[in-house]
Amino acid sequence: IGVSGGGWNNSSYETSIDFVQISTTGNAQDFGDLSYGRQNIGGMASTTRNIHINGSAPSNVSDLDYLEFSTKGNSADFGDLQTYRRGDVSTSNSTRGLVGGGYNGSTRINTTDYFTIATIGNGTDFGDTANTYTDQCSVSSTTRALFAGGRDQSNGYNNQIEYFTISSTGNGTDFGDLTVSRWPAGGNTGSNTRACFAGGNVSG
Repeated sequence: IGVSGGGWNNSSYETSIDFVQISTTGNAQDFGDLSYGRQNIGGMASTTRNIHINGSAPSNVSDLDYLEFSTKGNSADFGDLQTYRRGDVSTSNSTRGLVGGGYNGSTRINTTDYFTIATIGNGTDFGDTANTYTDQCSVSSTTRALFAGGRDQSNGYNNQIEYFTISSTGNGTDFGDLTVSRWPAGGNTGSNTRACFAGGNVSG
């Protein structure tokens, strides 16, 4: 199944979590609720567990909620990021999730946290991103995570892609460039061999 939670409905922050059965067509159904309403939420997942990451409600928050795909119901507290932020980027393989970048209300953040998805707890320092960008896009294989695009403190757009080896901690390494600078880097998807980034706002 695929799940989606939170958001803003023009009057309040949403708590609801919906799910769809990916193998069949049809409308979303109710899964449960977040621990509290918020928007701009990131996500990580294994084959059994989904984690909703931080967001704003209305200020930036550092909380993570988790749910088990096999059990419909409300999410529960997983832990916290090392610092509250929004506009960050998150991705995962089936064992470890990464959360990087973002904005804490006064400064851009270049640190990356990691979480072992099967073990409830707070974020641990993984390493640093090359630059302090917000609103990046991400995709991962079983071994490598890519962060791409975004915008910097002066609202300049970014075309860089950097990668992290998920199984080992360390700073981001240059991977290459997007065809055009943009934020966010639009829709993204990938397999173990190829990543795709599409859309987004472009400079000029």
